[in-house]
This record gives sequence, structure tokens and C-alpha cells, in this order.
Amino acid sequence: MEAGNFMQSSSTLPELGICSPAAQAYAAYWNALPKVGLIPPRSSFDPADLPSILPGFAVHEFVSPDNILVRLSGSAVVERFGYEMTGKNYLSNFESSRQHKVYDALSRIIDCPCGLLVHVRMFRESGVTIDYEVLGFPFRSEHGIANLAIYHTETLNSRPKLAPPDDRRKDSLPLRRMYIDIGAGIPNWDYSREPERFAS
Repeated sequence: MEAGNFMQSSSTLPELGICSPAAQAYAAYWNALPKVGLIPPRSSFDPADLPSILPGFAVHEFVSPDNILVRLSGSAVVERFGYEMTGKNYLSNFESSRQHKVYDALSRIIDCPCGLLVHVRMFRESGVTIDYEVLGFPFRSEHGIANLAIYHTETLNSRPKLAPPDDRRKDSLPLRRMYIDIGAGIPNWDYSREPERFAS
């Protein structure tokens, strides 16, 4: 594969381990966007281009090491966490002792830059367990700064119909996480530093 063009053909998608059709559609869409220094501007992302998977998107702004601002969260993301996240600090989902580790892992998407693919198992307050696929890519703000990440979340199994609609996230466990080379390589990550419970 040529650097910066990881989606040369559909055969690349299984190699990356992207499972859901929704995430595959997002990966192909992101790859086709015009880029500045490997990263597309946020203005190039038109939600109308991906209407069928729109509820799964979330936009995160890396404001500071203790604040990842959720600028937008789709209805599927709200359902995943059990509350409206727009305008809130994403790191507030984690114990304070773990927040710096989560920031360190997630911020590499803009620092490297690279993509991020996570398969995560979420434990709900009701006892229900749901597996998700989360795929994120970096974007530039309206000022040209690479401080945004847009993620797409898709369920990999069906949510039991008996689960209450306001069933909130209790904890998460990573099943698989990998960084995706978009032309700048992939960051080094010491998985021994990985927190026992981690979500994206």
C-alpha cells in the first residue's frame, strides 16, 4: 500500500480488521476526502453523504490533556452511553486516575496522525453486554488545526429487547485495538500500560 492511501481496494478492508459495513463505508469515504498534510478539513465531511449511518457518528475536539470536548454525538452514540454527550468532556466517563491514560491513547489519532479501530465490549448497568466497533479518523478544524477526531460506532451484536432504553454504560473492556497507518506510520504503544478497562 502507498503511504496515505490505505483504501486502494476493497480487499484492504478485511486486512485492517474492519467488520461492519457501516465502518467500511466510513473508511472508504474518509480516504476519498481531500487532505492537507494527510488530514482532511472538517468542512469536507458532509453528513448528507452518509445518511444511513449518520446516527453512529461523534465529533471529538482535543482541547487539552484533561478535556476531550464532544462537539456532536449521534443518536446511536447517545444510546450507547445512555445519555446525551454533546458539550461534555468525554474523559468524564472514566475515573480520574485513568483519564490521562485514555487521553494518551486517543490523542495519538491527531498527534501521529493515524486512524483508530477499536472492538470494545460494553457492560451496562442492567447487566446487558454489547460489543461495538469504533472507527476514528483525524480532521482539521476551521482554523486548519489537527485537533478533531470523528468516530463511527456500530454494534456487532444485537441489544436484548428487554434492556431498558435508558440503560447506561457501566464499564468497558477492549477486545481489540489497533492504529491505522494513513501515511505517517503508526504510533508506538506499550500495551502493558493499557488500563484494565478502556473504551473509545
